[in-house]
Amino acid sequence: MFYLELFNTIDFLVPGEDRPMLQIHKDREQNRLIVQLGTSDGQRALNAARLVEKDVAGIDINMGCPKKFSIQGGMGSALLDHPDKVKQVRISRISFLLFLNFF
Repeated sequence: MFYLELFNTIDFLVPGEDRPMLQIHKDREQNRLIVQLGTSDGQRALNAARLVEKDVAGIDINMGCPKKFSIQGGMGSALLDHPDKVKQVRISRISFLLFLNFF
């Protein structure tokens, strides 16, 4: 993650990629944006959420997407067939929310 003063953006980068994975315009979007994560791994979702926590208004875990790429990756609506994974994601999310002192 880094701040581009020229564009007044916060850029979240993936090593080896040409473009930012997420770009937040500080004046228009910071602390107004809800980030939605597609995940099949609670710890990975928690790690991703912690990267953006200071720059977004909220974080949503997608558990409803019926697209083939999501289902094949064990994400989206595929999570509904695996309560153990839902529990792992949910526990990680609750830990994250407690970590941010939302409660």
